[in-house]
Amino acid sequence: FSNVAAALERIVPAGSDKAKAVEALYLGTLSRHPTTAEAAFMVRYVESRSDPRSAYEDILWLLLKSGEFVMNH
Repeated sequence: FSNVAAALERIVPAGSDKAKAVEALYLGTLSRHPTTAEAAFMVRYVESRSDPRSAYEDILWLLLKSGEFVMNH
């Protein structure tokens, strides 16, 4: 699963704004913008973690394993 780390780096470059990073993860995986509620929840999640990169990786995995991703891709 080292490809996930490489994909994450392409989707969310280091130092990205949290809201823009979350939006990029949604666009990169689900081909849509997050809803206002989804974006707010995910940004809060990133802010709650001591390592934002780890939080973005968690979000990427969550989106990749979502029913929406599975059914559309």
